[in-house]
Amino acid sequence: MNNFKKVLLFIAFWGLLFSTAYAAAFTPDGNLVGNNIPVREGPSTSYKIIKIINQTTPIQSVEKQADWYKVKFQDNSEGWVIGYFVSLTKQAPGSVITFDKLKDIKALGVQNEKDVWAATSFGIFLIESASKVVPYNDGYPLGYEVEKFYFDNNNVYALFKKGDNDRKIMYLKDNKWVGINSKFDYSTVYYQGDSNFWLGGKNGIELWNLREPKLVASFPEKSFHAFSSVMSIYRDSNDLWVGTEKGLYKMDLKTNKIITYSEKDHVIMGAFTLILGDKDKIYAISREANMLGLNISSAINIFDKKSGKWINYLPADYPPGITSYPWIENGIITNDGAWFSVFQDQSSLVTGYGVVQYTRKGNKFKDYYVPKIYSDSIVGFTYQDGKVYMMSPKGILTYNEATGDFGKITKADGLLDNDIRALAVYGNTLWVGGPAGITRYNVAK
Repeated sequence: MNNFKKVLLFIAFWGLLFSTAYAAAFTPDGNLVGNNIPVREGPSTSYKIIKIINQTTPIQSVEKQADWYKVKFQDNSEGWVIGYFVSLTKQAPGSVITFDKLKDIKALGVQNEKDVWAATSFGIFLIESASKVVPYNDGYPLGYEVEKFYFDNNNVYALFKKGDNDRKIMYLKDNKWVGINSKFDYSTVYYQGDSNFWLGGKNGIELWNLREPKLVASFPEKSFHAFSSVMSIYRDSNDLWVGTEKGLYKMDLKTNKIITYSEKDHVIMGAFTLILGDKDKIYAISREANMLGLNISSAINIFDKKSGKWINYLPADYPPGITSYPWIENGIITNDGAWFSVFQDQSSLVTGYGVVQYTRKGNKFKDYYVPKIYSDSIVGFTYQDGKVYMMSPKGILTYNEATGDFGKITKADGLLDNDIRALAVYGNTLWVGGPAGITRYNVAK
């Protein structure tokens, strides 16, 4: 009997030893995420499928070849998986997965952490995996292209554009794009959140809730004379900021009382093409052109909510001797302040020459010109966790607010394109779109 107990203890000891060694051998550094994930014998679709994964599964990455990862599972088995399904918590910076099944990318958006929406010159698609793309083109308006996606829980909205002044906001219902019955044409759209969209145009402003959908409020130009030829809108608590071709206004949404801003308030006037805001400031961009259509002034007007005072900044004219002064095209709010892209006419060409950085602390402005930042026209921004990502025809320009350092991400780093047309960021993943397709780029430290 004693011998039998010794045998049991021996078996238990070695079982514990082996299980401990086994557990130590498997150190997960990520997961496979998705359904019907094929695990193959080698790094391409020509290799045999050895298993199918149908749920989120912990893995340990062993090796990487191009877009494929060799992974180890908890049962110590190994196999190769296309990178789209691999989510590594310790993924190295610069890890790249390319997706070239869709071309000529116009817009990108990430919904609910995992669903990637892509708009091309010929339609809208939901990228469910590296090998599965679902088109959503029923109801797509002829002659338009997607400018931007918006998301609210499980709802998807798309802003379509035709030319500079024609916009359509549409929502996806039963896999079909559906528009709204607005009473006027609108050229600017501001998303307030919670499915509420402000629409502005030549004949006034409307507020729509697209979840139902329904018209919530209307401010026609006939009754609200200030709201003629609306170019920009921003909702700030109970105030609605409105920029038009001729002025800047703030309306109290409780009383409908309108305040008009002018030179007397130290505002540099013009057509107010962009309004942004944060908890402390309102940023109103004005632009004035002469009779020939050449820009003669452009200014950043910043309103301090606490003091009620304005400060202004005019981007420097660079290089000197250009026939038109620079103007501001777009911008983005960050933790430290704001960034704005700057363009300028050169003879018959329109070129970008850099960006203006505004730092909230100390109310400081700084111009960065193309030669100094090794980029080109900044055509758009995205921002997350202290990092600014700027789109240009020569790649992505990056800026780290903590260190003050600029950087670049280009084809040399694995992007399909240097000509960046669309950008979306979620977590450590940067989705990059251009003429050749989409790149998923890891930006984690």
